[in-house]
Amino acid sequence: MKKILFTILMSALLISVQSQNNFKHVERGANGKEIISLQVETTQVAQINNFYKNKSVVWSESVNVSSNENEDSRDMGVAMGPDSTLHVVYCDDVPGFPSISSQRIVYRNKPVNGEWSDAIIVDAFDGVTPRNNHRASINVSDNGDVHVIFHYWAYDGTMRDQVGYSKYTKESEIWSTEIISGDVGTISSIYSDYPKITSTETNIPVVAWGNDNRSGSEEVYITYNNGTWAEPMLVSSPEINKGQFAVVTPIGNEKVFVLFREYNNDGDSLTVYYRIFDASTGDLSNITKIPETKRLSTTNYDVFDLYDACNVNNEKVFIADNSQDTIYSYYYDINDETVTKNLEVHRSNYSGPTNYNMLSVCSDSDGLIHLGYSIWNTDINTVRYLNYHEENGFSESVVISNTNAFDAPRIIFGKDKQLHVIYADDSEDTNYDGYIDREVYYSTADCGVGVENVNKKEHKIIAYPNPSQNGIFQLKTDEYFEIEINNMSGILILKTNSRSSIDLSAYPNGIYLLSAKSNIKNYHTILVKE
Repeated sequence: MKKILFTILMSALLISVQSQNNFKHVERGANGKEIISLQVETTQVAQINNFYKNKSVVWSESVNVSSNENEDSRDMGVAMGPDSTLHVVYCDDVPGFPSISSQRIVYRNKPVNGEWSDAIIVDAFDGVTPRNNHRASINVSDNGDVHVIFHYWAYDGTMRDQVGYSKYTKESEIWSTEIISGDVGTISSIYSDYPKITSTETNIPVVAWGNDNRSGSEEVYITYNNGTWAEPMLVSSPEINKGQFAVVTPIGNEKVFVLFREYNNDGDSLTVYYRIFDASTGDLSNITKIPETKRLSTTNYDVFDLYDACNVNNEKVFIADNSQDTIYSYYYDINDETVTKNLEVHRSNYSGPTNYNMLSVCSDSDGLIHLGYSIWNTDINTVRYLNYHEENGFSESVVISNTNAFDAPRIIFGKDKQLHVIYADDSEDTNYDGYIDREVYYSTADCGVGVENVNKKEHKIIAYPNPSQNGIFQLKTDEYFEIEINNMSGILILKTNSRSSIDLSAYPNGIYLLSAKSNIKNYHTILVKE
């Protein structure tokens, strides 16, 4: 079988070519076999450098995941397993339950090229009712176990606002649920931040949460399970301020980057800090302040100034910090253990009341940062997308959905090399019971593969998923094309004018060149069948 060497700067990135001779180079190896490599000229390298700044994606039409009319669905999380199955969790009002105890944690999944599974309730506590559970987060370990964390809000007379944990063990195919924040009252407010969960390389789940008042002051705590759940450990410092809004991101070597913020008792300023948690020893590093994150706001800062973080190829942690209508960002260098503030910022700058970017971030395998966010407190509370590159800064924003969205969407870059976002729309009181009735929606996008002209901010044709495991590529285009598919030997294997899909399932795994001709221009892209 031929050995294919890529000398392009990123996997499966489309490069503009004038002819097939510019695209392919063949030489003989020591064993006499052909070695085919892709050649990139100087002008093409310049195009690739500009690609990050203008990289855009085409989002699919949103799908209603909760489908629970006249009930309130929100507080969602999304994760992808090692087999590229998509896992979604959210809080949903359950019809037939008393309104005071109707909020439950619901789970669904979607296999690759499959349909959504039936919705099931996963927060079953035997003998402990009633309860309202919400603010769910989800993580899938490399062994396929599913971890769901949520705010357990009990109405059994104890007001035990705690952290609940539900686990699906892949080996036994059984769900189990327990409290992991201790036996005493903990979370001080139903309006607390989301508890957050991640897992290390050896599948140790790590959970952090805020607004915990077990010590008499609202603080951030962390726990982990290396066989059993450890006693919760204080992360924030009561000597400094009150702590909340924890974020946990794995950084390799069994370590987790823990981000949180603290605010003073006067409620007029806050500062963002981080610590490193070692799941192999249970140790926490010293508290370190993120430079220049002090807030001076007298209203709503503790609700709407949000931030998130993600691992960038085990080299850095990207930190997005929202302050009213401006998104600041930082990089934490994992090896040097230093934090650098990025110069370029993103401002929404919409007229009217101060607006807030409710955000979520992730990184792809090329180090490009993807942000999903909704702008709250304006007349245009749409769900949006933008990306960030270290050298080129923020791209222009793209609207994912025109429905109103109060909460931050959740965005991930999956093992399928695609982006996935889930969000809750802020709809009206549809059944006039005094409560807003939201639904949870899902959308996906190919991560920029298929852009022929990298200097433009829109796609003309896109093929996804790319790479494809079964050889079937869906197409998105706004033009009519005559399409030809050539193998790497330059042999024409398929000719079609389909605007819906390309079927290479009958052909061997490898690299194929798609050429599309329209009345306006010719396009070329690479298709990868794995």
